[in-house]
Amino acid sequence: MRRRDLLPLALAIPGLAKAQAPERWDLPTGFIDSNFHTQTLRGFCADVAQRTGGRLDIRLYPNNTLLAFAGIRRAVQQGQVQAGETLLSLHGNEDPILEADAIPYLAVGYDQAMTLYRAQRPFLDARFSQVGLRLLYAVPWPGQGLYTKAPVTTLADLRGMRMRTPTPASTRLAELIGAVPTMVQSGEVAQAFATNVVTGMMTSAPTGIDTQAWEFARYFYTADSWHPKNGVLVNARVFDRLDPAIRAAVLEAAAAAEPIGWAASQAADVAAKQRLAAQGMQVLPVPPALETELKAASRQIATAWATRAGEPGAAVVRAMSG
Repeated sequence: MRRRDLLPLALAIPGLAKAQAPERWDLPTGFIDSNFHTQTLRGFCADVAQRTGGRLDIRLYPNNTLLAFAGIRRAVQQGQVQAGETLLSLHGNEDPILEADAIPYLAVGYDQAMTLYRAQRPFLDARFSQVGLRLLYAVPWPGQGLYTKAPVTTLADLRGMRMRTPTPASTRLAELIGAVPTMVQSGEVAQAFATNVVTGMMTSAPTGIDTQAWEFARYFYTADSWHPKNGVLVNARVFDRLDPAIRAAVLEAAAAAEPIGWAASQAADVAAKQRLAAQGMQVLPVPPALETELKAASRQIATAWATRAGEPGAAVVRAMSG
């Protein structure tokens, strides 16, 4: 039978045309296309298409082109989009377990970040299941550091600084050290510095590249004090409606994407620090006196967080101290 003869047949047999059409998902993220998180997502989407033989088409929308980053998690939960990427710790106010990876100095470096993730993951899965979401995979940012216009040596140099703080935990840290916490999205950082809305920020080296930090800051102090993770979420009802073979393929692609993303994060950290230095920024370790003071403030945050988080928090702390 010739191909054009199949169309009347497809229309005549209920469900045939629909069965042959691929399922389409929209997946927004807040980061630019060159960011390693976005590149990991592109690889994941391509892998899903390959594993499903094109039966599931996930279309990626980077750099807030479909939705503002802060609204992506809610949009996935409400079914406005099928999937999306969010910063897990951005939602720590609704459940403390979501911000475990944003507690300063609880997990320093990638090895400790993985230990924390393994302890945190069962609680993340349980939490998202309660609200109609499913976590496909999570990838950490490089260790968070401090960007400033002027050199700093002690906590006194940070008092009064208008500091960009993207998460509840970083907001509390800013308050404890006497800085003024200010919420600014990554795409608005350069303008915020130019207008003195912020005069310092705590974020990763790759974000410094994305925002061209050398245009507004001179110093990057590599604290590596925490590794917040981006999580890729899917609406649970949408996921559960998929054919079982397609569901399995999505999970397999997610399991493959996660270690790729972790490796990409480490590579991006090294490359970003080199590029910041090449652009004329001073890339330095945190001065010892300042690090001591930051750790003291961080212990208060960790103690308060573990109390709020209950048994999940205690389990994570045990894993990190064991």
